[in-house]
Amino acid sequence: MGPREFNELADNYYLIGKHNMKAANDSFNSGNYPESVYWAQQAIEKLVKALVSIKGGFISGHSVSGWLAINYPSEFTPDDYKVISELETCSTESRYPTKRRDELLNPIKSFTKSRTSEILKKSLELFNKLLALYEKVSGS
Repeated sequence: MGPREFNELADNYYLIGKHNMKAANDSFNSGNYPESVYWAQQAIEKLVKALVSIKGGFISGHSVSGWLAINYPSEFTPDDYKVISELETCSTESRYPTKRRDELLNPIKSFTKSRTSEILKKSLELFNKLLALYEKVSGS
């Protein structure tokens, strides 16, 4: 792929990421808390992929924090990476029953309104930071 194709890919990730965050908010407002967490993770992932693509890179997997650190080392804090890590873990937990220690976790029960609200709040803060950076580096 050439620069034009990477820019087009980045713009597509950007648009899908914005759509995913809307889905996260809509899911939360509908009481679908596990789905809200999943869509928040997807939104963050898409914006990180947009930021990497704009620099001519491509991420094929779902683990994105390392790519962000390599491409934008001074733009994000340890807390930002902690949010990404938490979302990557929660994304799986929000979709499947998960065994932790001796307890089987059901996502419908474990993602309460309160827990999801906290996750979504942190996700939105990071999302807005990623969005602003993307708009700055892409000229959008």
